[in-house]
Amino acid sequence: MNAHSAAIHSTARAARPPLAQGNQPAGATGGSGVPCAQEFFTDLCHVQAARTAGRVATLCTELVFGYRQHPAWGVEGCAACYQADDVDALEGLFPGFASAARAQTDVVEADGSHAAKAGPCARFDGLDGFTRLRTRLDGCLTGARRSKDRAAEALPRVLVPGHSTH
Repeated sequence: MNAHSAAIHSTARAARPPLAQGNQPAGATGGSGVPCAQEFFTDLCHVQAARTAGRVATLCTELVFGYRQHPAWGVEGCAACYQADDVDALEGLFPGFASAARAQTDVVEADGSHAAKAGPCARFDGLDGFTRLRTRLDGCLTGARRSKDRAAEALPRVLVPGHSTH
C-alpha cells in the first residue's frame, strides 16, 4: 500500500465510530434489518477522504501547470511539431498516417499554416513524477461514488449509537 492509500485508509479508520450495540461486524443490521452506524460512517469517511483528495489534486494541478508558459507558434514552440512534408512522406508507408497526425498532433504545413489555436500542445517534460502520482491518486478514488450512494441510501435507516430512533 502506498503512502497516499495508507493516509486515506488510516483517516477512514480513525474516524470510524464504535460499533453499534453488540459489536456487530460491518454489514450487520440492528434490530429489524436496519444498517449499523459503522458501515454508514465508514462510507461517509470514504466519501470525505475522496472529496478532499480530489480537491487537493485539483489545487496541485493548477499550481504545477498554471505557472507554466504555454508554447507559442514560434521556432521554440514548433520544435516538437511535425512538418507537413514529413507527415506526407510517412503516408506512403502507413496509409492514414497523415490524416491521423493532423487530427491528433501539431502539424505545420509547408506554407507555415497550422491549426487555429493558441499554440502547439503543451508538453510535460520533467513532470513524469507528478503525473504518475496524480494518476495513482485518481485511482485511489475508486469506489467513492459507490460509498456515497450507499451512505445516501442508508441515511434514513441508520442507527446512530446513543441516539433514540423515536
